[in-house]
Amino acid sequence: MALLELKDITRTFVNDQVETKVLKGIDLEIEKGDFVSIMGASGSGKSTLLNIIGCLDRATSGTYVVNGVLVDKLSENELADMRNREMGFVFQSFHLLKNLTARANVELPLIYRGMNGEDRKTRSVKALKRVGLGHRMDHYPKQMSGGEQQRVAIARSIVGDPSFMLADEPTGALDTKNTWNVMELFYELNKQEGITIVMVTHDTQVAHYADKIIWLVDGVIDRIEVVTPDKRNKVRAKAAMVIAEAKAKEKEEIEKGSVTESLTNAQSEKVASQSAATETEGKKPKGKKWSFGKKKSTASKIGEEKTDVAVNIETRDNIEEANKNE
Repeated sequence: MALLELKDITRTFVNDQVETKVLKGIDLEIEKGDFVSIMGASGSGKSTLLNIIGCLDRATSGTYVVNGVLVDKLSENELADMRNREMGFVFQSFHLLKNLTARANVELPLIYRGMNGEDRKTRSVKALKRVGLGHRMDHYPKQMSGGEQQRVAIARSIVGDPSFMLADEPTGALDTKNTWNVMELFYELNKQEGITIVMVTHDTQVAHYADKIIWLVDGVIDRIEVVTPDKRNKVRAKAAMVIAEAKAKEKEEIEKGSVTESLTNAQSEKVASQSAATETEGKKPKGKKWSFGKKKSTASKIGEEKTDVAVNIETRDNIEEANKNE
């Protein structure tokens, strides 16, 4: 028995007595461990199909079975419980609560499940570490990049050990580097941990991370494309190159920042030292003749050390004022 079975699924919307048929008889089976992409032009019905698979919407007609359970007959409360226990959701806009930390956001599905605090903490920490965010547990969404926020959302989707994960344009709000990072994470979750993934995307390259692509045209399945290992490996090779280049650039920027900071600190120390020396010279007791030539020589040495020009001028002015006082 397939994990998900959809038979002759239709969905019709009625607005102002005008009927719009979005899905027109979808037959689809998804096995446990599958990675499936759903693609199609705008208005083809892909998001509507995903909503029905995720029990966020009901079909107008047809039957839908999840893990042997006929969804059509479930009440709203039973549907909510099925979503919580059987499914994990990842959306384009993350849907994180801004006033909660990463760990608290990940715990949410477990709170609705009635799990105790200690178990929630253990599971959420494990999920965040799994997506590479063990160091971000106590950070709030505004303190994280878009890629990190999406990884928090992925951790939230897997924290309850769902039967399958649904992803609606999961890379739509991400830059190139983070797009590939997220897709590599999806690939690992599917291939290494056996998590079934159903993903809607508009990006052909992203779609080729899946085992098969469901192409929708005007509410029907036009074709099912099987993704060969060669096609997937080409996309992953490109992703690896982009990620490597991004990491190298980040490392270079960090190193430049460290050098700049060191130079700034060194310059600040020189300026402080010279300011202190100037102050000391200005406090010399009267009766001793100052040699402006010597001070000029000192200023020259300062100049040779490439100290800020403004400091040299200030030092010279202080010396001239002191000689006038003499």
